[in-house]
Amino acid sequence: MMKEIIIILWAALFAGSLSAQISPIDELLDHYLEVKNALVKGDDKLASAKADQLATLLLSYDTVEEDVITLNRFIKTKDLLIKEVKSIASAKDIEKQRLALGELSSHVWALVNISKSVSKTIYYNFCTMKKMYWLSEEAAINNPFYGKSMLSCGKIEDQNID
Repeated sequence: MMKEIIIILWAALFAGSLSAQISPIDELLDHYLEVKNALVKGDDKLASAKADQLATLLLSYDTVEEDVITLNRFIKTKDLLIKEVKSIASAKDIEKQRLALGELSSHVWALVNISKSVSKTIYYNFCTMKKMYWLSEEAAINNPFYGKSMLSCGKIEDQNID
């Protein structure tokens, strides 16, 4: 009886640790969304802090445990991702942060769009005024390039899960 209880507890702990794991691309995406959401709010200091966290995360990845196609794309774009994230973190002007987000978004979308491990629907949105893209978790348009002044400017161009 005691042996069965121990086995059940061990199995429960093991199953819990598996379900708590998040894929590297999901983790990257979650951090990206925090940066983007700070820019939607017009909070340059929060965007900078969240970009610092994203840079730290990216620098901690030697590689990502993904399929070969996603891994190759990550290896090719890691330096570009870090460059754009550091631009957001160091910029003192929210407009420069927003410009860097546009560049970052294209690289993150390239990973999200091919990864088989993204666990949620992600929308690839286009700002018709700025001619830049951003990613979001919801279908509602919340434009990070203009913030409150033109929050609903833009349209959904694509999504990763049909």
